[in-house]
Amino acid sequence: MNVYTLWLVRLPEITAPGAVDFSFSNFSFSANHSSFQAELPRDGFILLNEIYYPGWEATVDGQPAEILRADHIFRTLAVSAGSHQIEMRFRPRNFWLGATVSLLTLAGLLGFFVVQRRRFP
Repeated sequence: MNVYTLWLVRLPEITAPGAVDFSFSNFSFSANHSSFQAELPRDGFILLNEIYYPGWEATVDGQPAEILRADHIFRTLAVSAGSHQIEMRFRPRNFWLGATVSLLTLAGLLGFFVVQRRRFP
């Protein structure tokens, strides 16, 4: 089972008056990054069927955008009409805090072993 898959589902064509015609293209998805081009005829929301989790950052045309929760679990963006480049990156703050603490601990241990080795040749 591949957890990082994208399913595109084509909805039946709507022939009612005022039907919305939108499109998405140029997809690029990985575990911590996703980007695509969106063409929207009017203002609306783009819903990603992926879990909302702190640490995700979004940009619309290179400008920071707020990621909203949809149905308490999914990620969504409010986007204006037009053509937009959407990007999302996963950059959790806790990861960098943990990496910094780990590197400082490693440096402290190496320093301790160097001092101990000089004391007891």
